[in-house]
Amino acid sequence: MIHPRYWPKLVVAAMSLTGCFTPAPSSSQSSSNSTATTPTTVATIPDGPRAVKIIFKQDLTTGSFNSAPAGGTLSGPGFGHPAVRLFDTNDNLLTTWPSWLTRFEIGISGADNTKATDPNCARFSAALGETSEIKCNFLLANGTASGRQFPCGGEGLHFRVSEINCGSGSTSDDGVYLRAYLNRGYLGPTENLLVVVEYAASGLNGVIADPTACFNGGNLAPEKCSDIVWKSFLKHMDNETVQPFSILIPPVLNVDATTKAMDIGRTAKQITLPLASDPTLRIFQISRMNGPLDPTAGPFKNACVDNSPKCVGVVFYSITIYRI
Repeated sequence: MIHPRYWPKLVVAAMSLTGCFTPAPSSSQSSSNSTATTPTTVATIPDGPRAVKIIFKQDLTTGSFNSAPAGGTLSGPGFGHPAVRLFDTNDNLLTTWPSWLTRFEIGISGADNTKATDPNCARFSAALGETSEIKCNFLLANGTASGRQFPCGGEGLHFRVSEINCGSGSTSDDGVYLRAYLNRGYLGPTENLLVVVEYAASGLNGVIADPTACFNGGNLAPEKCSDIVWKSFLKHMDNETVQPFSILIPPVLNVDATTKAMDIGRTAKQITLPLASDPTLRIFQISRMNGPLDPTAGPFKNACVDNSPKCVGVVFYSITIYRI
């Protein structure tokens, strides 16, 4: 038993021990347990139109292009026929050109275009169009001696590509193309682009029965199994050699080698450009490529005539670019 005279000392000792385990003041505790935070940085999205539309028509009020040079465009990037008017998604003329789209150009064939010399390969149709005077006998593609003639020309003033005139053989630097130049300084670092192309593609042959014929050494080669081929490319600089980014054509939806009696009309394809993944990408290009048809013999020559983009070829109507 502890003698009473030692009790005061025990009380003092107990109080001292209690102080050792007393929590620190709340303000001190909050300071020691807090974690330093970094303010969240929000990427700034530049102002400007969120979408622009290029209308592939040679018209001073309803189209994006003025008259094309008679000899076609010079070969090489930056020498294409430029769009000079842009529209909104409701086809209203934009009064100012957006800073993020530096230039949009197309390749026109002709004597000055060393990579597409036939003037009837890629050009704008005449004002009245070609549908009335240009007719094709599609039955001849199947060996029929004669048959009904069907219109196969392009609509008035629209940009069209007639494969019978273009001939075979082309690469990603073909003289027939659509090309957009972007100023990345006026696009946000997290922004991508959605491209919507409106067109009508025509061919003599449908999808082949054996899809393995569309491959070459394990790589997809649509040139081996489609009447026409257009591929898209994303580039950092003009003369860069890159692999195709996507395929616009095939498919060729306007196909009927038996009668070709009906034009199924326009189609549209969406292409998403992942610009946010690489801040130095600045050129988007869609190029005509080589197809398997021989324009000098066989069904192609029998069925199609000069200036017949709706026999084998394509008519472009518009391309709309959305910031997303």
